[in-house]
Amino acid sequence: MPQKISEEKLRRFAEKRFSEIFFKLIAEYADRLDILQKEKEVLKKQYDFISLLSHQLRTPVSAVKLMLELASSDIKDKELAEGINEKIKNINSIIGDLLFFLEGSGSTEIKKKETFSPVKLIEKELALMKNNFKKKEISVKFKRLDFKAMARGNEAMTSKVFRLLLENAVAYNKPGGLIKIAVSRAGKGFLKISLRDTGFGIPEKEQKNVFEKFFRASNASLGKNEGSGVNLFVAREAVKSWEGKTGFKSEEGKGSTFYFTVPSVA
Repeated sequence: MPQKISEEKLRRFAEKRFSEIFFKLIAEYADRLDILQKEKEVLKKQYDFISLLSHQLRTPVSAVKLMLELASSDIKDKELAEGINEKIKNINSIIGDLLFFLEGSGSTEIKKKETFSPVKLIEKELALMKNNFKKKEISVKFKRLDFKAMARGNEAMTSKVFRLLLENAVAYNKPGGLIKIAVSRAGKGFLKISLRDTGFGIPEKEQKNVFEKFFRASNASLGKNEGSGVNLFVAREAVKSWEGKTGFKSEEGKGSTFYFTVPSVA
C-alpha cells in the first residue's frame, strides 16, 4: 500500500521544485539578456561610428561644393583642380574606413583565416604607395628580420591595417623624411609589424588620446594634410578582432613608431 504524503511534505517539495525551476529560468534569462546586451553594444558602437563619420563628412563635402562653384569660372586653374582632387580623396578615405570598420565588426567573409607572408604583404603595399613617397621625397627602409615568417589570419584586413599606419607615417612625416619598417617575432604565437617615422611626433599630453575617434594632434597641421582622424582608431579595432595588440612610442619633433601584432604560424 503506497505511503501517504503529508500536506506539509508536499508543500515543501513543491516549494523546492518551484525554487529550482524559478532560479533556472532566471539564470537562462540572465544569459540571454547578456547576449542581447552584447549584441546591442556592438550595434550601438557601429551606429555611433556611422553618426560621427556622417557629421565629419559635412566639412569636406561643403568644401568640394564651393571649389566646384569657383572652378566653373576658371577651369584652367591647376591649383584649384588639385585642391578639389584632394578633398575628394579625403571623402573616399573616410568612407573606406567606415566600410572597413563595419565589415570587420560583422562580416563573416572578412573574418576568414588564411596563411600568408607578412613580408610579401608589406612589399605589395609599399609598391602601391610608391608615388606617395616620391611626392614627399620620403625614403623607406624595410628591415626583414624574419623573412620566412608566416602569419595566420585575414590577409585583406591585415593589409588594410598596415596601409592605415603607413598612410599616417607619410601624412605626418617631414618632407625628405624616413620611414623604417620591420617584421619581427613578438613572443609566442605572434609577429610584430612596426613602422617608425621621422615626422612631427605627438605632444606627450595628447598621447593618451591617440587611438580615439577623430583624434588629431595639435601639431597635425604641420603636415599640411586634412586626414579624417580615424585611421588609428579603425586600425586598433581591426587588430582587436584577432586578439592582437597595437601600440606606439612618440616624441614631439622627432617622430613616432607604431606597431601591431598578428598571429603567426608555429
